[in-house]
Amino acid sequence: DAGGNETWGYTNRQTIPINPVLPGADPEMRYIWRSQDPVRNHSADPTIRYPSEFTVDSMMAGMVLFPVKWMGLFANYSEGFTAINKANDINRNPVKPPTNTGIDVGLKFELFSGKISGRVGYYKSRQSGYNGNFANGLASNFAISNQPDDAMWDLAQTIYSAAYTATNDPQYLDKLRRAEELDGAMQSYVDTIDIDANGWELDFTLNLTKSWRAMLNAAITDNAQNNAMPATKAYWNEHLPEWESLIDLEHYAGFNGTKVRGKLDYIDMVLAGKRDGRPLNGTPDYTANFFTTYTFLRGPLKGLKIGGGAQFIGPRILGFKRSVVGYIPSTKPDEAANPQGTLVWEDDPLTGYKAKAYMMANAMCEYNFKLWGRPIRAQLHISNLLGYDRLIYAGYVSNSSASQLYEYLYAYLDEDGVPRKGKTGAQVLYGFRYPTPRRITLTLSTNF
Repeated sequence: DAGGNETWGYTNRQTIPINPVLPGADPEMRYIWRSQDPVRNHSADPTIRYPSEFTVDSMMAGMVLFPVKWMGLFANYSEGFTAINKANDINRNPVKPPTNTGIDVGLKFELFSGKISGRVGYYKSRQSGYNGNFANGLASNFAISNQPDDAMWDLAQTIYSAAYTATNDPQYLDKLRRAEELDGAMQSYVDTIDIDANGWELDFTLNLTKSWRAMLNAAITDNAQNNAMPATKAYWNEHLPEWESLIDLEHYAGFNGTKVRGKLDYIDMVLAGKRDGRPLNGTPDYTANFFTTYTFLRGPLKGLKIGGGAQFIGPRILGFKRSVVGYIPSTKPDEAANPQGTLVWEDDPLTGYKAKAYMMANAMCEYNFKLWGRPIRAQLHISNLLGYDRLIYAGYVSNSSASQLYEYLYAYLDEDGVPRKGKTGAQVLYGFRYPTPRRITLTLSTNF
């Protein structure tokens, strides 16, 4: 243009417009190089280039109604937000704070003169625009990398440059310049998901006698991620056809085509874990706690209290299932000695790997007495009474990391259907902690 600044764009009605249209621009054109926005590009005031504040409403309301003396109804509604550090999305736009909405309704009751009391409730909540580490690492796979030829647009530049040198075809020079622009436009960013959750909660207290007391609480949880990483998925869908076409140019750039294939497999695996409707990692299907105590109020054991209980943790999803179901061999002559073919994967992201449910038992004993006229309390607590010692897994590891850790590994199938040890692994459970060991604690206390 007259000012000497180049503005590149393209027209594609099938692509989700994840960048807004600039004033006066062709409404069918999406600008890739965001700094061409004159407000952002020429203003020295960062509060003009980026919004300095967002408006978010916060409110809550609740009610408790007792239609009869022994039973009450409760209901609560809330809206709010979560404060976050400043962050930008993939298009360099500031990310708004996540908003939260929630309701819970239920019953409160007190029966038999307080011998049985508790509450039963249902809740439903949504956190919209939650951002965290969901995009960590993807920017470096798209463009930002400390290693040469280790990101998609870096690889594209290398391959297009080699193709132009070999053919002198101007289309590769145009694509090279375009890849350079897209490479320069990428930066570290965050993306968002919506978290929907609902479930049931109950809390019972039973005073069966003056000496015997029991407590039970439990929760059944159902949650899912939705609208997961929308900007990243749009970026992926937009550029995937071009990235896949780089593999066909492998003869111009040697092993770089193989690098492209591996990079695409990795990004696809990450995004597969962000399917809408998928339960959140680490969330148990259910939890429950039970504890009961008995206090001796008379007789030779007067002042003695004994108790015991257990904590129940249901299965927790740790990662989605992905396994090799086939193998497409390479046409290279050294295929038998040095496999270079393509693995065929099958995903099952809505179920995934789950950690097993487990139970931890605890016990206590307390004795109150007097010594030289001074009250003394002796307490004995035993954690993990039954000595549960199974590993509690926290996550999973995938792809090449899995094959390095487990050499017996998850094979792939060769062209004859014979399993071979793979260079690329599947997801396997990894990362664990030990349960709390059996712990016996004795405490003596008094008052002065």
